Amino acid sequence: MSLRPIFPLVWGERSKDNYEKLHLLGPVLHTRLTPDQVLDYLDPTLMWNTLLQSEQTTALVAHFFARVTKLLLHPEDPVYQPVVSFLLLKPDVDLENVPEMYKLLMSCSTQFHDTERHWCLRLITDSLIEPNDYNILQKRYGIKLFLSLFGSSIADRQTRKYILLSLRAALQHRSVANDLYRRQNLHSWIVLSLQVQFSCLFTTLIKRIKKIWRRNAKNGARESEWRKNITQNTCQILGSKVCYCFEQSMFDSTSGANFPRSRLLDR
Repeated sequence: MSLRPIFPLVWGERSKDNYEKLHLLGPVLHTRLTPDQVLDYLDPTLMWNTLLQSEQTTALVAHFFARVTKLLLHPEDPVYQPVVSFLLLKPDVDLENVPEMYKLLMSCSTQFHDTERHWCLRLITDSLIEPNDYNILQKRYGIKLFLSLFGSSIADRQTRKYILLSLRAALQHRSVANDLYRRQNLHSWIVLSLQVQFSCLFTTLIKRIKKIWRRNAKNGARESEWRKNITQNTCQILGSKVCYCFEQSMFDSTSGANFPRSRLLDR
């Protein structure tokens, strides 16, 4: 009878004693480390960096790589080429900046410039989740770039839509809304850029601003004074132009008939 199939097993008078000693040898060879010994093998500097709050990835960078991961599965996408070029050329990624914002917004592609611009604007719109995301965008002068791009000739209707949606996302935070009015002069930009075809989107921005004013009024005299000054300045700047644009848009959408301007303003 051939014992080759069970060759690792040893039969004999001393087989039991040998296997008991082999069983005792196993735990000796495999030394179990204590928790303190495990920590000694780790780099303390890297461990400490993982605990720092500044090491948290911003929503802009996280959304960017999430979309890039999906984009790598579709090489036929027009945005595939500039994004892959960025990944191949950059040895590291700055977590405090929006990747490839200037290149995609000011795309020089003759065929897919609108697609690349819309992809970047949609990324920024979905990534404005916290006030820190707004600060990251402002490092590249993102809001000033959006306000200038809105009125330029290279901005199509879809581009202007995404810019307004980005502003609406930024206005979700009180500190950001305060900065937009105090430093960016957003209310004056609304007056200068107001167009009839975008009245609905501008109405959304104004409704959001109104909610912020009501919320600030409950936070003490200082916030109430801020609300009073902002409201007064905004009303003075907007004036009859905003009322006329909104009422004309509502009237045209319901009747479509011609109506004298003087009577329209008196309604």
